[in-house]
Amino acid sequence: MSQSESPQWEYCILTNNQTYLYYTLYQQKGPYTIKKPYTTALWSWCISTLGLLGWEAINTSYTSTASAWHFKRVFHPSNEQLQF
Repeated sequence: MSQSESPQWEYCILTNNQTYLYYTLYQQKGPYTIKKPYTTALWSWCISTLGLLGWEAINTSYTSTASAWHFKRVFHPSNEQLQF
C-alpha cells in the first residue's frame, strides 16, 4: 500500500446474551455469523484470540441482557479468521 492510499478495514462484532455467543464478520458478500453456547471461558478466549489475529477493539456496549465488542483491522487477503 502506498502512502497516498488509505487502508481498507474489515469489521467484526462479538456479542453474548449469557446463553449464546455470536461472532459476526462483515464481508463484501454479506455478514457471516457463528453461534456457540456461551461460557465465560469461551468469551475470554475469543477476545484474546481476536487480538492475536490483529483485530483492534474499537467499541464496547452493554445492556442488561447482552454485551458486545466491536473490532476492526486492516484488510488483507491473507488475514486469518476466528476458528472455534
